[in-house]
Amino acid sequence: MMKDKFRAFAIHLAISITIIGGLSILFLAVYYPDPIDQLEGVERIIFILACVDIVIGPMLTFILYRKGKWGLKFDLFTIGILQAAALIYGMTSIFLSRPVHMVFSIDRFVLVSYSDINIDELIINDLKLVVMEPLSIVAAEFGNEEEKQKVMMETVFEGKKDLAFRPEYYIPFENVTETLKTKANPIRKILTKELRERHKSLLAKYKIEDLGYFPVVGKKKDMAVIIDRNTGDIVDYFDVDPWQ
Repeated sequence: MMKDKFRAFAIHLAISITIIGGLSILFLAVYYPDPIDQLEGVERIIFILACVDIVIGPMLTFILYRKGKWGLKFDLFTIGILQAAALIYGMTSIFLSRPVHMVFSIDRFVLVSYSDINIDELIINDLKLVVMEPLSIVAAEFGNEEEKQKVMMETVFEGKKDLAFRPEYYIPFENVTETLKTKANPIRKILTKELRERHKSLLAKYKIEDLGYFPVVGKKKDMAVIIDRNTGDIVDYFDVDPWQ
């Protein structure tokens, strides 16, 4: 009897690991590529989801399985439904929390999730979201001083969203290239011996004075976005405190 239980448990466990592992790899590759996964802390969430889902499925199968038992098929079907419901709920939450834009706002980049903004407020056609579309990089900018004062007052006194979370102010990233080139912080401020070793291939391509950085703000941690000060292009990310 125990042999049959372990066999059923092992089969269910293998199926669960294959499905959950495949979905996790897909989500990480499409919606949370490195270093977005680190900034958002999604790997821990996926790990917890996987553990819970594996407990719900294979463990219940081990407890309830008995070869030749009346109603066994119904029990296994119910377990499968419960496991699928838990997996769908978890993956849907991760999907809706996925970052859809990395927004340059004033002096930093901010990761903005699907659930953070009203998609219908996007005013630039090429910023409309597609399900499988990867993270896009845009900028947020006030049209004039009056708008700036209005948003600041609403943010401070009414608790409304900051500039980075207001799609009506989004503009193409190319529009702020000159700002990036002139306002980037000198990379020497954060360049430690460890970072020099870790990013030696990048540093071999560029002169130190040609690289700058801006903070990028995520849900779990902040990093530094490395900018080519000659072109305004993003060339790398450094896992370091950007506020020092």
